[in-house]
Amino acid sequence: MIRSSSFDNLQETFKRTLKLNVKDNADPVGYRFPSPFGGDNSHELDAYERSVSLRRKTAATSAESHPQFPFYVVGCDPADGKPSAVIWQYGHDRAVANYYGCHAKTSRVHFDRFGQKFGAGDMKGNLCLWRFDTSSQASKPYWTWNCHSKATRDFTFLDSSSLIASVGTSSALARNKQHVCLWDTLLPPQQSLICSIPAHELGAYAVSYCSPSQLLFSGGKSGEIVVTDVRQRTIMHTFQGHQSRIRSMTLDSEDGLLITGSIEGDMKIWDVNTFKLRQTIEAQPKNRFLSSGFTKIPLKSYGITQISVGDDSYILASGPSGITRSRIEVN
Repeated sequence: MIRSSSFDNLQETFKRTLKLNVKDNADPVGYRFPSPFGGDNSHELDAYERSVSLRRKTAATSAESHPQFPFYVVGCDPADGKPSAVIWQYGHDRAVANYYGCHAKTSRVHFDRFGQKFGAGDMKGNLCLWRFDTSSQASKPYWTWNCHSKATRDFTFLDSSSLIASVGTSSALARNKQHVCLWDTLLPPQQSLICSIPAHELGAYAVSYCSPSQLLFSGGKSGEIVVTDVRQRTIMHTFQGHQSRIRSMTLDSEDGLLITGSIEGDMKIWDVNTFKLRQTIEAQPKNRFLSSGFTKIPLKSYGITQISVGDDSYILASGPSGITRSRIEVN
């Protein structure tokens, strides 16, 4: 992969600012630990407790690791002047940098694949993008726009860090219910919408992009999964993935797998070429308060809130019970 000199200078500046001594080809610091869930193996729980180097109490709505360096970004609720996103370094108890710009609680945060930029969607439909830098100018977004009339639920960078796909929900009075949108952030915000995909009538909540095939996968409120051909900007296929709303999804491009998680706690693994189900995992307990009789109970976290695939063929899935670690068993 060829990177521009400006990007290398950006990363070198960031490392000098933090007084780090990270070599160019060093792997990011990672923490892998056995799952404390399932079974009665107390020694696993003890090992897990010993592996935790730092436990931090923070009101995080989402998080993602930097693709190259030992940092991660956390999405926050910007109420009362708080930041929209915060950069932390693994193993350190002080934040590296704060970033502002969202108008409501952030729904998702993501880095681009180079680690040069990152963004956050919020619950008022906005999407903010920042440069991965610690200067005071970088604390404000270089691009922001109201992408969806109710909430931006998720987004993903495409092959270029300037091209983005966002998914969201629309208000009841919205004239144009655009739930899957493609954006070119090199254009002025008013002209940046490339197209809107006519999918997910009730709204979309998760999205992931497969670069080799240039297919965009999005999950909807009714559990449907829509496959969009980004080159043709048309819907290629639609199939029923879950019986309830899809809350999160991710791609294992190396093995050609799509992993989806619903609000009921079930996680499914699909073949990205045939769209066939390969494996089902009960990663989180089903929330018994999802029936209509409990609509007034505020639920801050339920189902599969986030999914990540490790290099060791294990899947980490977060939810109200914590983080579960599951092995991919498909052949």
